[in-house]
Amino acid sequence: DYLHDVDAFVAKLSQDGVAGEQLFLVGHSMGGLIAALWAASHGRLLAGLVLSSPYFALATKPSAGKVLAAKLVGRVVPWLPISTGLQMAQLTSDPELQRWTDRDPLYGRATTPRWFEEANRAQREVLRSAARIEMPLLVLAGGADPIADVSAARAFVAAAQARDKRIVVYDGFRHEIFNEVRREQPIGEAVAWLTQHAR
Repeated sequence: DYLHDVDAFVAKLSQDGVAGEQLFLVGHSMGGLIAALWAASHGRLLAGLVLSSPYFALATKPSAGKVLAAKLVGRVVPWLPISTGLQMAQLTSDPELQRWTDRDPLYGRATTPRWFEEANRAQREVLRSAARIEMPLLVLAGGADPIADVSAARAFVAAAQARDKRIVVYDGFRHEIFNEVRREQPIGEAVAWLTQHAR
C-alpha cells in the first residue's frame, strides 16, 4: 500500500506538469524504508535518493518470544492496536521538540502485529535489493539512534551499486536527526547534496 502511494504521488506530479523535471526522493525512518524499496524498482525515474535514519532494522532486537507472540497474535487479530512503546526522548534530545511531538495528535503511537510482520519482511527485502540502487545516494543517520540500526544503513550503502554514494553518521544524534539540537548539520548536508546534484 505504501509503495502504491508513492506511485500515485509520482503520477500526480506528472499530471501537474512536472514531467521531465528531476525527481529526488527523500524518506525518513519508515519513509526511508518505503523510499528505498520504491527506488529499487523505479530507479530510472530518480535523479537521487536521500534517506534519513532509514528503518532497515531495529536498533534493539526484540526477544524471540516477543516476535513469536506478534506472529501468533497477528494470525488471529492482525489489526489489534499495540503501543509502539516509543518515548519522545528516543526521537530527539531537544526538549522543545519532544514536547511538540508529544502534543501532536497525528503522531502514531500504536502499530499492529501485521504491520510489524510486514515491516520486517520489507526490511529483509530492501537489504536484498540494495544492489539495484544505482542512482546517487545519500544516507544520513544518528550515531545514538535507539530505534533504527545504523549498521543496517551502512550495509545498505555498501551493497548499493551507485557510483555516487555516501553515508554520514552524526555522533550523539538520536532518531529524528532533522529535529535534533544541532539539526542544521544534517539539514545543511541534505540541502547541499541536493543542490549539487540538481541540474
